[in-house]
Amino acid sequence: MIILEATASVGLMWILKHGSILNKPRSFLSKHSLLLKELFSCSLCLGFWCGLIVGFCGFYFNKSYYYIYFPFVCSALCWLADSLLDLIQVLANYLDKKIDFYIPAVL
Repeated sequence: MIILEATASVGLMWILKHGSILNKPRSFLSKHSLLLKELFSCSLCLGFWCGLIVGFCGFYFNKSYYYIYFPFVCSALCWLADSLLDLIQVLANYLDKKIDFYIPAVL
C-alpha cells in the first residue's frame, strides 16, 4: 500500500509541476509569491509537500508510524522520477533531431 501511495505522491507532484490544466493557477501563484514560484520549480521540495499530504491521509486511515518518514521518501522519489522524465525528454529531442537529419538523405 505504501508503494501505491508513494506513486500517487509522484503523480501529484507531476500534475502540480507540469500539468497543463494548472498552468493558469500556477502562473498566478508564482507571480504573487516568490516562495511558491520556487516551490513549483523544485521537484524535491514539491515532492516533500506532496508526500506530507499523502502521508497524513495514509496515517489517518492506517495508523502506521512509517508515515513519519513518508515525506522524505517521496521527496527523493519525486526528484528521481522528475530527473528521469527530464532525461527521457532530452533523449527524445536528440533522437528527433537525428531522425529529421537522416530522413531527407534516405528519400
